[in-house]
Amino acid sequence: MSKTDNQIHVRCKRRNQTFFIICKKLDSFKYVKEQVSSSVGGDISAADVKLYNNLNADVELLDDATIADRELDNDDVLYMVFKTSQGDWEDIRVKPLEPLV
Repeated sequence: MSKTDNQIHVRCKRRNQTFFIICKKLDSFKYVKEQVSSSVGGDISAADVKLYNNLNADVELLDDATIADRELDNDDVLYMVFKTSQGDWEDIRVKPLEPLV
């Protein structure tokens, strides 16, 4: 098994939610979106999810690109937004972690 076939997990963050998605380096971001959709019970379709690799939302991770294309590693964080019922896209908002006491 080559290194790119190894399973990894990426964290997909939105507001106060974090989804841990198990994937392979050669999986597409469409696959990641489908896994997110499945995780929310199909209430949001994969087409209604956008993924970004930073909070600035300057580069959307397109469906056909792969995890390897973006050189993501195990436990890397992606940021996601959903399409609203009005057809607009949410802004990226992630609740900051509270420090452990």
